[in-house]
Amino acid sequence: MKVLSQLSFVAILFLTCTNLSAQSSEYEKTKAEIIKALGVMPGFVDEVPKQLLPMAWEHFNSSNNPENQIPAKYMELIKLAVSAQIPCQYCVHAHKVNAELAGASEEEMKEAVMHGAWVRHWSTLAQSTTLDLNTFKKEYKGIVEYMMKQAKK
Repeated sequence: MKVLSQLSFVAILFLTCTNLSAQSSEYEKTKAEIIKALGVMPGFVDEVPKQLLPMAWEHFNSSNNPENQIPAKYMELIKLAVSAQIPCQYCVHAHKVNAELAGASEEEMKEAVMHGAWVRHWSTLAQSTTLDLNTFKKEYKGIVEYMMKQAKK
């Protein structure tokens, strides 16, 4: 039994080392890809645990997917509004710059942030009530139906 236990330990150690080697290789490949794309390994990205960097980089790049249905300008305005509500000064800075580069005006950025603030405001109020969610949904459906009828007039 002791020999079997030792063999199991050696097998686990071998598999772990093999996996770590593959992870290290994937990490180095991803790091080189990041530097090629951005010109530098950003400090906040360098903080990602090595084994998670490939997945994190893939997620980070998802905004650049040509199959995205939301144009870059609007995506950055959404990200700016969310960043302001988190709040994260790093994200606000990055997404404001990105929104400008994508063609957003100062007024559009202010408006996006204000819409984000209003959503948070009303969400905070709604969350603090004892109103049942199903009751809210039914009430909201009635509001939408009423407004649709008014729009047809």
